[in-house]
Amino acid sequence: MVSGDYEDKSRRVRNNSRSARWVLFAVAGDAGSATIPLMRLASAAYIACFFGSLATTVKRLHDRGRSGWFMLIGLIPLVGIWLMIEVGFISGEPHKNHYCRPVA
Repeated sequence: MVSGDYEDKSRRVRNNSRSARWVLFAVAGDAGSATIPLMRLASAAYIACFFGSLATTVKRLHDRGRSGWFMLIGLIPLVGIWLMIEVGFISGEPHKNHYCRPVA
């Protein structure tokens, strides 16, 4: 009698865990398919912001009379701080340079 109860209970747990697995699979599958469009939208926004930032930095470097390739200095640790200071805080050249006219 004890073995019969044990087998019945173990079978019941196994069936419950199987159904719980299917419910979890269905919920996780639905949640995963819902997040894919959001991830694509976030990736598109990130790429748009990246290229906008890139264009603004190159334009600002041209105001300073430097090439856009000067931006690669930002990849060097500690030296890249100078790029941030030059682009963010120092005003453009007052006279015409190789890249553009002065900004009034």
